[in-house]
Amino acid sequence: MNTQLSFEGVEVRLGGRAVVSGVTFELGDGEVMALCGPNGAGKSTIARAAAGLLPAAAGAIRLRGSALRSVSPGERARTCAYVAQQPAAPPGFAVRELVALGRLPHLGLFGAESPKDRAAVERAMERAGVFSLGSRPIGELSGGEQQRVSIARALAQEPRLLILDEPTSNLDLRFQASILGLVRRLSRDEGLAALVVIHDLSLAALFCDRLLLLADGGIAGYGPPAEVLTAPLLVRTYGTPLRVLSHPECLSPVVVHSLTGHPHIANQGGEA
Repeated sequence: MNTQLSFEGVEVRLGGRAVVSGVTFELGDGEVMALCGPNGAGKSTIARAAAGLLPAAAGAIRLRGSALRSVSPGERARTCAYVAQQPAAPPGFAVRELVALGRLPHLGLFGAESPKDRAAVERAMERAGVFSLGSRPIGELSGGEQQRVSIARALAQEPRLLILDEPTSNLDLRFQASILGLVRRLSRDEGLAALVVIHDLSLAALFCDRLLLLADGGIAGYGPPAEVLTAPLLVRTYGTPLRVLSHPECLSPVVVHSLTGHPHIANQGGEA
């Protein structure tokens, strides 16, 4: 398995203050990793640093083994696609035109779309569930529809590394599962590596191979969902009583609030 992204003791500073520090992890082909944690823990900062939008003040960020700072913008765009938490929706663009911008890193000298480019755009729109919206002005779409268009644009880049900052925040239950399921399938079938910022711990457990749980800019937990999502660790991290149950179909952890005020751990057969 090739390593697409690695952080080695990374510190990122904003306004002279360390927002994250001592962050170390690797993400390889075919893996989906979730960045989780309370608000302000540093999730989006790590995602932006991974995409080359924020520099590391200390440590090293590597993209496919090369120091990220040494990778040209063009090569980075052909390798890595990033979808922001609130993607910009430029006025005047139709959906297909916006998705087609994802092909810019691959276009030749004269910037003309080839049949391969057109096929990549159509395939990305179909995968993100926006093919039927192709002629609609982007400004007429709902927030959730715009989010899916941004994901389609990222997929049109045909990246090896996909970075999504809260991709489910504006989506209903159907499209939350659809988008995360798509990322899961792309990782398994095509070897895509994906780094996903997500608040919903149960969704993260269901669709991701590993979780990086952040607190106060550092790592609170790192590993498979069943190892990270334990009630004692989550109560310490979030400061609220929680229960960890098991999904009735696949036994992945399901995190819920505790109304009794006591943390609770369930065994795999249900509640203990």
